[in-house]
Amino acid sequence: MKENKSDEAFKSILRNGTPAGRLYGLCGIYFTDYVFFKRSFRRLVNSDDTVMKMSGCVVYQEKVANIVELESDNVAIIKPGKTIEDVWKSNNQTYQLDISRGGYPAIFRYYAEIRNKK
Repeated sequence: MKENKSDEAFKSILRNGTPAGRLYGLCGIYFTDYVFFKRSFRRLVNSDDTVMKMSGCVVYQEKVANIVELESDNVAIIKPGKTIEDVWKSNNQTYQLDISRGGYPAIFRYYAEIRNKK
């Protein structure tokens, strides 16, 4: 996200990538161009594609649509400018993540920042 042309790169991945790549591109666009993100994520909500997902040590197929926008009452909402740490500090209950409400973008950003500090 800190590269000069990261927004272009994320948009290219969103247009041309594999289903998993498109999810990653969408997560990047959440931070580089939020207005474009809000217009774009609906296309993936209607996708019938699936990707491999891992939870703990369990690997399974998950619909792209569920990763983009999860239909659940306990989805974390992380607005641009907020961090996953903000949720961890202020939330004592379990929650799920999706892309549309910022959970997965925030997680990717968190781990990228940890990696860059090393």
